[in-house]
Amino acid sequence: MGRRQDEKRQDGRQRESWLDLFRALGEALLDVLRAELAVVWEHWRIWGRNWLVAAALFAVVLFLTFWLSGLLVVAVVHGIMAGFDLELWQAALLTAAALVLLMTAIAGVGWLLAKRPENPVATVRRQLDEHRTWLDGKILGEKESRPAAKRLAEGGDDGGTEQADTTGDGPAGQPPAAS
Repeated sequence: MGRRQDEKRQDGRQRESWLDLFRALGEALLDVLRAELAVVWEHWRIWGRNWLVAAALFAVVLFLTFWLSGLLVVAVVHGIMAGFDLELWQAALLTAAALVLLMTAIAGVGWLLAKRPENPVATVRRQLDEHRTWLDGKILGEKESRPAAKRLAEGGDDGGTEQADTTGDGPAGQPPAAS
């Protein structure tokens, strides 16, 4: 009877160790999820701020277009007419060309600011792909000594048959850092 009780105790300890491992895995996955959500929130915040600045610049362009058109038609056209001895239509065309150049420059700066940050959806997809690759390597036990990008840079043929480095950043095989 003593031997059977020892086997039951050992089975119970193994079951508890498995439960502890599953609890730890669940907690680790929640920590990764929290970190990823924090990174996504930060990217959305930066993306939104840049789009807000770009929208404000476009609003300035519209404001300038409205008010400057009236002012320039009256003041600049008559100034160009008097200063360069041009007719009314010639002075108006010169003024319109200058306005178009100014609006194009301001709109170009706004467009560059709007396109600067990475799209948050693309960021999330890229990070999820990195984590999936890392998890596949951890779960399936496929470990490669060098990352795929490094092998390709060294002239090695990846051919799609080798997995990327799934050991993570550190010696303990930590997941890829959130960027």
